Amino acid sequence: MVDWIKNNKIEFICLIFILAFATFFRFFKINQTFYFIGDAGRDAQAAYKIIFDHKFTLIGPKTSIGGFYLGPFYFYLITIPLMFFNMNPLGLGYMVSFIGVMAVFLSFLVGRLLFNSKTGLVIAFLYATSSIIVSYSRMAWNPSPVPLFTLLLIILIYLYQKTKRSLCIWLLGFIFGLGVQLHYNFICLIPSVVVYLLLTNTKFKKTIRDLIGAGLLMMVTHLPLVLFEIRHQFITSKAFLRFLKSGDIGMGLGDITNNFFRLIKQTVELTIFSPRPMSFMFFIIYLLAMLTLLLIEKKRKEIGLLFTLFFLGAFCFSFFSGTLQLYYLNFLLPFPIILAGVFLGALLSKKIFVPLVIIILMVYWANNWIANISPARPRPNLEEITTISKSIVERVPSGQAFNIALFSGELWHSAEEYRYFTYYFGERALGPEDYRNIQKLFVISFGPMENPLSIRSQETDDFGPKKIEDNWAVGSAGIFQLSR
Repeated sequence: MVDWIKNNKIEFICLIFILAFATFFRFFKINQTFYFIGDAGRDAQAAYKIIFDHKFTLIGPKTSIGGFYLGPFYFYLITIPLMFFNMNPLGLGYMVSFIGVMAVFLSFLVGRLLFNSKTGLVIAFLYATSSIIVSYSRMAWNPSPVPLFTLLLIILIYLYQKTKRSLCIWLLGFIFGLGVQLHYNFICLIPSVVVYLLLTNTKFKKTIRDLIGAGLLMMVTHLPLVLFEIRHQFITSKAFLRFLKSGDIGMGLGDITNNFFRLIKQTVELTIFSPRPMSFMFFIIYLLAMLTLLLIEKKRKEIGLLFTLFFLGAFCFSFFSGTLQLYYLNFLLPFPIILAGVFLGALLSKKIFVPLVIIILMVYWANNWIANISPARPRPNLEEITTISKSIVERVPSGQAFNIALFSGELWHSAEEYRYFTYYFGERALGPEDYRNIQKLFVISFGPMENPLSIRSQETDDFGPKKIEDNWAVGSAGIFQLSR
């Protein structure tokens, strides 16, 4: 490493500056902009029970669509920052921000290994600056680390192609095993990887053996979930099969084609330029640039790898016909940035295009600047959630079972982020399935609520409140203490 720095001083200095910018964007005012949502509160509770109750769970988060469980990798991962930060959930924010900076470094390695140092620096600059990438680096939930695993896949595939060492493919299986436990959409990259490796390796039998080894290692990472399945009559497998049959997967060729182009367009828009009135024109320009790249780039195998993973991965996900949430695209987000960086890196090889590339990078920087230093975050922030939760814990009657519900407009939620802080402050609200088994219910309201007794919801119906014992305000939130 020391020799590399001595021989590549300018490259090293540029990389340090880019990593410094990446660190600044991801950690700037993190205590104010860290997004601690209900899912993060649910995950933190699971980690809390692992640490203090020694409940070594065999399952991870439950999917919002399909209702099946992922593996427990993420729950165990977040125990590390929680313990390091004395159970303060802000530690989760530092963890995902650190992972975000590491992803920038990996994006540099992807560009440098597959192409050259200039391309690596351009890709790292784009990745460090992209506002959507920065935004997801401030949200502590299981899909957030997925782009890092996508970058690791690209590097391992490249190393396998270069060295033909089976270890690279076995590690690929390990990465897939962990990545799928973060979000099930990561599985869409498996067909892309298998197809690329089978088409580009002449030693077909060896490649098959290595892929089988990778598959076995992937299964090893899911052993806890397998044990859970055996003990609970395969409820996750049954839920997954119901999900496949539900109509959210599979459709006509026309719908799949429309979904495919929509996914590509949305992924490019999210990472390269925020959606705006002229975004379609920019998207067409981007596609033309990619077509040009295919014609001018001499490293066909490397370009083929990126295009195969990106487009075949998007095609596999096109079979999903349910409601598309933007975070579902996390596993694809690195590809438009990498391909744009490769194109700009190719232009840098011609002196005449150097000023143009510099202008493009500066415009890109400026376009993302405001979103990076002043990210839009819905209220309440972490400090407000902490204050509200503490005010509830201080009013919890000794020895009485209690629970929390969150009302915002017409929507009720189980208030997982607030429930975690009852753990943090020494009390424990019961779970969202236990509204019937409580003596007190605290309702947090960010919308107009004159009488919570008159509003029907699963939370209040299960509890059956008859009396408002107390109510108070914390900032813009109103809190009601209800009893039977």
